[in-house]
Amino acid sequence: MRSPSPRRSSSASSWHFIGAMRGHAEPPCSPRVSDAPEMSASSTSTGCSPTPSRRRASHRSSTSPSPGITTRKGHDMKTYRAERDIAAHPEAIAAIILNISELAEWNPALTATGTGDTVARVDHPYAVTLRAPGRARLTYVQSSTARIVWRVDVGGSVETGEWDLLPRGPVTRVTHTMSHTGALLAILGGGMTSVPTWRLDRLQARAEAADHERRRG
Repeated sequence: MRSPSPRRSSSASSWHFIGAMRGHAEPPCSPRVSDAPEMSASSTSTGCSPTPSRRRASHRSSTSPSPGITTRKGHDMKTYRAERDIAAHPEAIAAIILNISELAEWNPALTATGTGDTVARVDHPYAVTLRAPGRARLTYVQSSTARIVWRVDVGGSVETGEWDLLPRGPVTRVTHTMSHTGALLAILGGGMTSVPTWRLDRLQARAEAADHERRRG
């Protein structure tokens, strides 16, 4: 008698998507997320040790080279958070986040934005291409040098991305919070835990390189 085929876990079915964002061929390790309805915002658990490549991505000028990740699980929402000190002015960092024409160059979830807008229009739904399947729309719902919020709608699921920028002397403390609702993003599961950190890695490299060029000029 043929033994039944093992069911493919949601983490196994999603690691191809996550691996494409991370640029690695192997699936990331699964985070330890509590099954309780809610976790304290101060609780942190990733289930992974930072990889050497991730540590190298954090520049020496950062005062927070190993950013913490907070994972909160609710009844129908998962929230992931990471923070980083970036050696650039809030205005320069906000300009990068709002430049939707180049967003796919550093946001690993995107492959194309299909627009030439260098400053995103608030409440305008942009048709974008994600690594996840399905048609997607990205809408900036809040825009300032202190706080930027976007919403991504794809396949009946929603991502809310929040960026809080706080000046701290020579650096800016950037906190990125990513909240997911809906079945499609739920399938990706815990593989999304490190996405805020990957985005901050790329944002930091881009912002600090631009600041370095500005100082040289």
